[in-house]
Amino acid sequence: MKIEEMKKAMVGYVNTPLELMPALTKELGRGRLYIKRDDMTGIALGGNKARKLDYIVQYALDNGYTALMTFGGVQTNHGRLTAAAAIRYGLKPILVLKGKKPDYMSGNLLLDRMMGCRQRNCVKAGRFPLSRKHQVSETYRHAGLGGPFSATDFLSQSDR
Repeated sequence: MKIEEMKKAMVGYVNTPLELMPALTKELGRGRLYIKRDDMTGIALGGNKARKLDYIVQYALDNGYTALMTFGGVQTNHGRLTAAAAIRYGLKPILVLKGKKPDYMSGNLLLDRMMGCRQRNCVKAGRFPLSRKHQVSETYRHAGLGGPFSATDFLSQSDR
């Protein structure tokens, strides 16, 4: 299936403008330099992940999921966008965060908490292996927390 044929939710406004950077263009002296204004996507302070979430949220809704789960660092921007997208579409947001739980809430953690996001910290550093992501997702599913849906679930199901 072509990506143009896939159903998608409207998580953010993805037709964000290009903005000319005249001073940097002049400084570099190599043609005109533009930036894509993904800070203007209109959801949770913006970001380029809104485009990806359009497809993930639609898949979750079409398949009866009741939660979105994602994994990332303690101050993950992707987590903030995932939480906002989940709430916008009536899904439970769950973040599994890598690193020690901070002594106080600030930045993205505070915004996530204000949106009602469940947060769990894993102290072990390094990347989350795919098998561990599935194990955590299944733990939430069996605990009756709404059948969490994560990007790793999406990838594993589409590969079958």
